[in-house]
Amino acid sequence: MVEKNIDRQTFSRLLEENELLRKALSESANGRELIRQQDEFSLLVNVSKAIVSELDLQKVFALVAVMAQEIIQAELLLVPMISQSRDFYTYMAAAGKGAEDARGMILKIHVGMCGWVLQHRRPLLFGESNEWWMDEKTRWEEGQQSALLVPLFGRRRQIIGGLSGIGKVGGGSFTTHDLDLLTMFANQVSVAIENARLFQEWQHTIEELQQKIKERDQATLALQDREKRFRTLIDQATDAIFVSDLSGQLIDVNRQACTSLGYTQEELLRLNVSDLDPTFVADQHQQDLWEKLAPNTPVTVESRHVRKDGSVFPVEINIGRLEIDGRPAILGLARDITDRKKTEAILLKSKEEWEKTFDAMPDIVTLQDKDLRIVRANKAAYAFLRKGPDELPGEHCYTFFRGSAEPCPGCPVLAALQDKYWHSEIIHHEKLGKVFHVSSAPIFDQNNELQYLVHVAKDITEKIKLEEELMQAHKMEAIGTLAGGIAHDFNNILTAVLGYAEIAKIESKEGRQPVAELDEVIQAASRARDLVKQILTFSRKTEHKQQPIAPDLLIQESLKLLRASIPATIAITEDIDTECGLILAEPTHVRQIIVNLCTNAIQAMEDERGELRIALTRKALTANDIKGAPGVLPGQFVRLTVSDTGVGMAKATMDHIFEPYYTTKGLGKGTGLGLAVVHGLVQQYGGLIQVESQLGQGTTFHLYFPACPGQAEAPRVAADETIPTGSERILLVDDEEAIVTTNTRILAHLGYRVTGRISSVEALAEFQAHPDSFDLVISDQTMPGKTGEELAREILRIRPDIPIILCTGYSSRIDSEKAKALGIRAFAMKPLNRLELARIVRNALD
Repeated sequence: MVEKNIDRQTFSRLLEENELLRKALSESANGRELIRQQDEFSLLVNVSKAIVSELDLQKVFALVAVMAQEIIQAELLLVPMISQSRDFYTYMAAAGKGAEDARGMILKIHVGMCGWVLQHRRPLLFGESNEWWMDEKTRWEEGQQSALLVPLFGRRRQIIGGLSGIGKVGGGSFTTHDLDLLTMFANQVSVAIENARLFQEWQHTIEELQQKIKERDQATLALQDREKRFRTLIDQATDAIFVSDLSGQLIDVNRQACTSLGYTQEELLRLNVSDLDPTFVADQHQQDLWEKLAPNTPVTVESRHVRKDGSVFPVEINIGRLEIDGRPAILGLARDITDRKKTEAILLKSKEEWEKTFDAMPDIVTLQDKDLRIVRANKAAYAFLRKGPDELPGEHCYTFFRGSAEPCPGCPVLAALQDKYWHSEIIHHEKLGKVFHVSSAPIFDQNNELQYLVHVAKDITEKIKLEEELMQAHKMEAIGTLAGGIAHDFNNILTAVLGYAEIAKIESKEGRQPVAELDEVIQAASRARDLVKQILTFSRKTEHKQQPIAPDLLIQESLKLLRASIPATIAITEDIDTECGLILAEPTHVRQIIVNLCTNAIQAMEDERGELRIALTRKALTANDIKGAPGVLPGQFVRLTVSDTGVGMAKATMDHIFEPYYTTKGLGKGTGLGLAVVHGLVQQYGGLIQVESQLGQGTTFHLYFPACPGQAEAPRVAADETIPTGSERILLVDDEEAIVTTNTRILAHLGYRVTGRISSVEALAEFQAHPDSFDLVISDQTMPGKTGEELAREILRIRPDIPIILCTGYSSRIDSEKAKALGIRAFAMKPLNRLELARIVRNALD
């Protein structure tokens, strides 16, 4: 059998453990309801155990006052007990404000609310709406706005006392729910008081019996009388009572013992305790129990009893020490705790289910105290941090997570600790190369004071990677949509180049200088270069970094790409406010939004005829304007408007346009990701989208971006058009012979001495043979044999001081940052005109 000494200290510890479970589950409505039910069940079960296990009547009164005050949250809890004459009552115990003054006070039965409840034998719930009907009241009831009183009944439903709660903690009134809780508790209190009284009376009876036995003339009559009183008392008890000698042989039992086990009294008195309790071994237990038991100090244990029919049920036994005729004996009061065990099993199952859920979560979850020390962690946390169950509690999470002595920059736990609200943040872990979505929320104790902080870290590295791939795929889809128009523009440019080149050739044969024609060729080639630059800028992968940007400049930039693909039959109308201010966003995202909306608008205009309107302005939004837009705060916004004169949409279509993969376009004309991506980006920046459309009357999209303070820098225009020259020696490498020839002649005209090679392998051999014969190397990136990057590494290994210019038309392998890290002096995108080539060469040499 397992011993359990339940006292007030243990009771407080049980409440604290239950509170920890309640706090962790308080994130959902269902969890909070479960916590409330568990709290009530657990509290009633535990307080019942505590008071029933106590057989000292005064201690029972004291425990009842403290526990009842806790259950209904009363400012003052009184335990009035009625006198035998029933004309007065006494406050046997009190807890709370004014308890010392009230304890032991004797009052007449007609005084106060307690007197009323004792006289009328029914509960009283007094609130602010009640009128005071008593002429005479106690000083503790003066000025009180709320009171709750319930009667206590004895074994024959006679009134023995009551429980009185005066004043609700924190103000307000007691509720019918409080009345139900106190009534249930009062039922247990009545049993506990009766048991304690019976125990005291029984002890007193035994003492009297022993005294009478010593009196020779009255011994027999006194013994019979006392035995009759004892039998009457124990047979009225609601718990089974057993008396045995130290060997476990039963000496006496009461009626409830016979009823609960299915035996007659004669049958039970022929049995040993070990026959009823399979865990009791007489030889082992008799000595242990006798040594531990002391007078007036009962021991509480839990065990199992076996009925006559073989069925087994759980019991809680209060065991006390006695002496009968000078010989030691053991008294046991056994209570059937089947219902309590069922309740405990339900609570245990709920706790286990919560713990399994907690440990099943794939995210890293920790419970931290106000000093940011870990109190508890789930399995995912232990697995991720590679720590054992005993290594994390008491430590700071950032010590294991980043190996740092301070919290992570931007950690939401710090914000939650400061303002007591939920916060989240995206945190990049550079050492692990991972990205985490970290959130934190406070947990409060019963006094609404911050007790713990929940910290949840979700690894979103793969999610972000997939989002980036989706974004890139969508940009490629947009480029594919514009491909026809871009090809049309390129063909127009090539037509101009070929035409003016043919005219220049004819002019040259006739002896005239074709300067004007060649200028046209250069201008057309520049247009082609700018178009390619726009396509690459839109389609390249970039790091996601928000920065203050001027949206009007991005609109103009995006329209350069769009104009190449929009049919001439569609007019573009612009109404751009260049003073509308800045927004905090990623330039690539904004370009993508503009291109997507304009592409959709173009496709909505049948027969490629109509008008595309683009507007940009500043607008203030109030709280009424942003209703139904979660996460959006009122204030100043920059509004981008894109509208068309196309076919428009019905309301049924508008309800679904922002859903992924929803599209009204035909097969091969779109995936349905475009508007979903746009919607996600705008929400990410704290903005919102409004759509207006009617069938046959076109569509208008209004996109609102939160404005940020500051002004955009105006693009700088180079004022100096002077072409720099020089006389240094240059090694020029490109696998295109035409590029080598033209650039060699341009550089020679500028005064440089140029050695040209169309093979990177030959160029490396030339440099190895004459490393000091060159002052500068200009190399293409994409070449057979060795790439420009590989050639640069070899050359710098021979001469680390030589400047190198790396040129490329397009490369996914290298950019300016990577080139600089390799020691390359300059990185240039082809094609370069004469002025650009002269400047980059001079800058590299200087």
